[in-house]
Amino acid sequence: MSFMRTRLLRSAYDELVVVGSRWTRLRAVSVDAIEVGPPHVQSHLAHPIITVIPMLHVASIKFYDRVLEYIDHAVKRNRDTLVLLEGICDSEAAEKQQMQEYQEIMQNAALRQTMLAKADDNTLYSPEVMKEICQEMGVRYDLLQSMESTVRLQECYLKPKLAAMCGLNLRNHADLHMHEVQRLLEEESARLQALGECLPSSIAVSQLGTFPVIRKHRERKVAQVARVHCTRWFEQEADGEVIIPWGYFHTEAIIHYILEGNKSTSAAGDAVGVDVASSTGASDSADAASPSGEASTRSFIAPGELGTKEVAAGGGVDAAMATKHAPPRLMFVEADELLAKVPFSVPKELIEREPHDAGISKRS
Repeated sequence: MSFMRTRLLRSAYDELVVVGSRWTRLRAVSVDAIEVGPPHVQSHLAHPIITVIPMLHVASIKFYDRVLEYIDHAVKRNRDTLVLLEGICDSEAAEKQQMQEYQEIMQNAALRQTMLAKADDNTLYSPEVMKEICQEMGVRYDLLQSMESTVRLQECYLKPKLAAMCGLNLRNHADLHMHEVQRLLEEESARLQALGECLPSSIAVSQLGTFPVIRKHRERKVAQVARVHCTRWFEQEADGEVIIPWGYFHTEAIIHYILEGNKSTSAAGDAVGVDVASSTGASDSADAASPSGEASTRSFIAPGELGTKEVAAGGGVDAAMATKHAPPRLMFVEADELLAKVPFSVPKELIEREPHDAGISKRS
C-alpha cells in the first residue's frame, strides 16, 4: 500500500516538472450583490482575493525568487496581505514560539540581514541537518550540493527569506497541530478496526502530512481559514489578500474546498467561528502534504501567530457581531486565466528513486 502511494507521487512528480507551478487567483464577491444586480455590486468596492501558489520542497532559486517577489509586492501593495504557511506544529506553544521568532527578526535589522545572507550562502543549517531534511524529503543530498548555485531546499532558502522580508504577514494557524494529527489517526484506526482492517504499524513523521485522512483535514482547514479572513475583510470593506504557498499536490484540493464553500449559505457563519478559534491559537482540523509540504515545521523561525494579536483583537468583536447580524454570504470565483505559470526548473533526477520504486514505475 505504501509502495503504491510512492509510485503515484513519483509519476505525478514527473508530470509537475513539465507543468510547473500554475498560480491561481480566486476573488470574493457577495452573493447578495450578485442577486440584486450590477448597481449594488458597484456600491461595495472591496473584493478580497485568495492566491494559491503550488510549491515544491526543492526547486530552483529562480522559482523561489519569483515567489518572494510576488509576496513582497503584495505586502507592500496591501498591508492586510496574509501568507498562510504549510507545516504541522508540535503544539500550540510551538506555533506561538515560531511567530515570536518571526517578530524578533522583523524588529532587528541586523538579524534580518543575517537571515538573508545565510539563505543566499546556504548556511542556515549545518550539513548534517541538511542531510536529514533531504532524507525526510527523498532528495539526493549529494546531487543537491552539486547544484547549490541554482537549486535549493525551500526550508533553507525561501522560508528564511520570507521571515526576513515579510515576517509580520506570515501565519501558521491554518495547518494542524500534532495533537490533532494524533486524534485523527485514532479516529481512523477505530473506523478501520470496525471494518476488520488496521493502520500501518508505523508511519514516518515525514509522511504524516500525506496520510489520506490527515491530508484531507489539512487542505480543508487552510481553505476555510482563507475564506474566514476574506469574510472579515469584506465586512470591513477592505481589499485584503490571502496567499497560500502550499505543496503542489495540495493546491488542487485546496481550491476545490474554497469553491465548495460556495454551496453553503452558512459558510460565512462557520468561518467566523474558525476565525475566532485560530485567532486565539486554537486550531481545528484540515491538512495535506506533497513534495513541498513537510510533516513538521522546523524552528529557525516560523509562521504563525503574529497575526494572532491582530486577529485576536477583532476575534471577540466578530464573535459578538455574529450574534447580532448574519455575516455576508460570499462566493469565490476562480479567475478565467492563470495569474502566472512558473517552471520549478529542478531536474527530476534530484528526487531519490529506490530500486523497488523504479521497478514499480516500469510496470505501470
